[in-house]
Amino acid sequence: MQLYNLKENFVDDMPYIVTDKGTLYTGFLTEEELKELGYLKVIYEDYPTNTDEFKKVVQISEIKDDTYVISYEIVNKNLDELTALFKEKTQELLDAKAREKGYDDILSACSYAGYDNDFRAEGESFGIWRARVWKYGYGLLSAIAEGKHKLPASFDEILAEMPTLEEVHNG
Repeated sequence: MQLYNLKENFVDDMPYIVTDKGTLYTGFLTEEELKELGYLKVIYEDYPTNTDEFKKVVQISEIKDDTYVISYEIVNKNLDELTALFKEKTQELLDAKAREKGYDDILSACSYAGYDNDFRAEGESFGIWRARVWKYGYGLLSAIAEGKHKLPASFDEILAEMPTLEEVHNG
């Protein structure tokens, strides 16, 4: 049985408790008896489904009556977590676009910009686009942190506003 130790402040799986009166099997003890021994029965509420990439599930633990309840709440990710998500998603986007054009990744595409070759113009376009994308993203994160921009509903919403390779290539 999962029990919360009131003295030590932790949850542990305890099939029995050894006392000076003997070994007591926790499954047969009442909540009152457990509390007298310094323990509370642990109750886990259902874990919620989170489909929002800008939110996370946090655990909330509290004592209610004679039980220790572990529940969950869906909350917004903090700026550090949003920044990490943005970096991951943006790198995936940049690499995927480069792969569409036959390169290994964005770095491979950009590597052709530095010297005369048949792919130089495309390499330069990738490099300019990559810089614009990162500049846009960090500007957006800064605006969100300062309260000047609302949190987008999804990463797709960010993508819709982000500079495109075609804008660089055709412009």
